[in-house]
Amino acid sequence: MPLSALAEQTQAAGKTLKLAGGSPIPILGMGTARLATGRHPIEQEETALKSGLQLGMGLIDTAEIYSNGISEQMVGRVISGRRHKAFVVSKIAPRNATSENAIRHACQRSLQHLSIDSMDLYLLHWRAGEDLQVVVKTFEALKTEGKIRHWGVSNFSVSDMQALFTVKDGKNCAVNQVRYSLADRSIDSN
Repeated sequence: MPLSALAEQTQAAGKTLKLAGGSPIPILGMGTARLATGRHPIEQEETALKSGLQLGMGLIDTAEIYSNGISEQMVGRVISGRRHKAFVVSKIAPRNATSENAIRHACQRSLQHLSIDSMDLYLLHWRAGEDLQVVVKTFEALKTEGKIRHWGVSNFSVSDMQALFTVKDGKNCAVNQVRYSLADRSIDSN
């Protein structure tokens, strides 16, 4: 990594943006999509995440489908005793967003994997024909119950977002998390 990029990254550590409503969200974080897959020892990956938190990379992004929940369990171990340093994002797979009961079950399973009582941000991972009214209604209920602080979507197209905004309370969506990383900058050309 060039020194200038490292300097920019270090300056960004610890900074936040505000979601609608004023809640801060770290601008720099760590994704776990390729962790807990056996490419590296789990202990090494956990150490890397702990180091990131220590350096101010306060957002940790995971999902129930990453390594079949093992990624969430790893994040749970990493944030144990450090919860105050971590803004935790997890995602529900579309196949588990088929009914209110299914969404509730998936959320509770993720909370158990993460060993926390409440997620900072819970996202519908992709759009695959789910009933957005059921998803939004359930996410709003989970928010009211304190299981999640904010909800949003991931990888939604413009038309998907337009459909979401027609649903009652759909405009309460806090974010549309799109692919953007050092490895995938394709959204820059859109």
